[in-house]
Amino acid sequence: MQRKNLCADGLYQIVRGKFNDVPEHRSNLKNVKVSMPDALSSALAVFAFKMPSLLTYDRERENPNLKSLFKIQHVPSDTQLREILDPMPGEELRPAYDAILRELQKGKALEEFQFLNGRYLIVLDGTGFYASSHISCPQCLRKNTRSDGECFYHQLLGASIVHPDIKQVIPLFPEAIIREDGQEKNDCERNASIRWVEKFRRHHPKMSAVIIEDSLASNVPHLRHLEKHRLNYICGVKPAGHKYLFEQFGINKSTGLSHRYDLRQVRQEKVRKEHHFHLEYINGLELNASHAGFKVNMFVCTESISYVDQKQDKKGRGIEVKTFSWVTDIPINDDNVFSLMRAARRRWAIENENFKTLKEETSYNLEHNYGHGKQNLATNFGLMCVLSFLIDQTLEFCCSSFAKALGHAKGRCYLWDTMRAWFRVVILHTWTAFLEWISDPKKKYPQLCPNTS
Repeated sequence: MQRKNLCADGLYQIVRGKFNDVPEHRSNLKNVKVSMPDALSSALAVFAFKMPSLLTYDRERENPNLKSLFKIQHVPSDTQLREILDPMPGEELRPAYDAILRELQKGKALEEFQFLNGRYLIVLDGTGFYASSHISCPQCLRKNTRSDGECFYHQLLGASIVHPDIKQVIPLFPEAIIREDGQEKNDCERNASIRWVEKFRRHHPKMSAVIIEDSLASNVPHLRHLEKHRLNYICGVKPAGHKYLFEQFGINKSTGLSHRYDLRQVRQEKVRKEHHFHLEYINGLELNASHAGFKVNMFVCTESISYVDQKQDKKGRGIEVKTFSWVTDIPINDDNVFSLMRAARRRWAIENENFKTLKEETSYNLEHNYGHGKQNLATNFGLMCVLSFLIDQTLEFCCSSFAKALGHAKGRCYLWDTMRAWFRVVILHTWTAFLEWISDPKKKYPQLCPNTS
C-alpha cells in the first residue's frame, strides 16, 4: 500500500522542510547566494545518486534535475559545499531523521517493526568511516600504528530499528565518536552510547524499545543506565569476560534449576537444512561478584545445523554446531525464549544490512573522503550518507514505485546505475514519475536534457 508521504517526493519534501529550519552559521550574508537549505539539499543529492566524488557532483551541478528533484534554487560548487557544511554542528541534521521516523509512525509503517509485546528492537554498534595518516582535524580520534605511525580516524555509533522477519532496517540518528576540542583522550563507544541513550529518550520519550548490543555492553553501569532511561536490553555475554555469571549458570544447570526449550526447523536456503535449537535459561543471576544486588536473566542457545539431504553436503561438513549466550532484563519463560533468541541474533543486521551496505555493496561510499574539513565536515558527510540510506530503506519498505523500480533493476547497484544514467539524459520533474518510468521504460519517453540533446 502506498502511504501518502512515504514516497520519494514526500520524503525529500519533508527533509527539505527540516533543512529550511537549520540556522545560518555564516556571519557575513551580504554576498551569499547559496542558502543553507540549498547546500544541505545538494549534499543529500550526492548520496541520493551515489556519486563517487564531489568532482562528479561538480560536473553535474548544471543539470536542471538537481533543482527540480531537490528543490534547489542555487546549486553550490564543490568548494562552496565544503565551506558551508564544515562549521555546521552535526546535531542540526537530527530533525530530518526524526521527521522521517514520525512519518513512518503516522503511516502505521513503523508498527510492523514491533516485536516482543509491542517493543522496538534497536541495535547499537560502532563503526569507522574515515582514516588517514596525514589529514586530521581537532575532532579526529588518534592512534599509533607500527606501519604508519600516528593515524587519524572518525567513528560513528550507529543505531537501527530491526525486526527478525523484515530485511530492511530503519537507521536512527547516529552519535559521533569524536575527540572534542581540548580533550587529551579519545572518545569511546561506551561514552557515545551513554550520550546516544540520553538523547534518544529526550527526543522519543514514549517509545518502548529493547536495546540490543554485544558483550562489551554487558557491564553493570551501562545496563543500569539503560534501566534508568526505561529501556529494556538484550546483550551478549561470553565465558571469558563473564566468568562469575557462567559459573552460576553452570551450578544451576547441574542442579536441575535451568529451564529447557527445544525447537526444530527445516529451512529452504540454497539447500534444505535442518536447524535444531536447544535453549536453556535461568532468571535472576548476578552479572558479576562486585555488584551482588544487580541481577539479570540469562539464556543460552545451541544451534545444530545439518543437511536434510546428505548428498547436498558436497564438502562433507556434517553437523555444524553454534552456541550463543545473552542476558536480558525481560523475564524469560517458555513462551518468549525463542522470540528473545531471534531478537538477540538480529544484532548482526547492523553489520550486514547496515554497515556492510554503506561501505561495500551498494555505492553509498561511507568510507570515501568527500572532504575532511577543519571542523565538522567529515562527520556531516557521514551523517548525510546515513540519512540517504534511511530514505532508501524507507522507500524500499513503503513505496510501491521504488519497489517496482528495484525489482526491474534486479539489484540496488543496478538501480543506482540506471538512475544516474537517466539523470544525465532526461528531464525529471518528480521522483514518482522517474521511478515509475524506470520500472516501465515502455512508457512515453521523457524530454531530453538540454545539455545532452
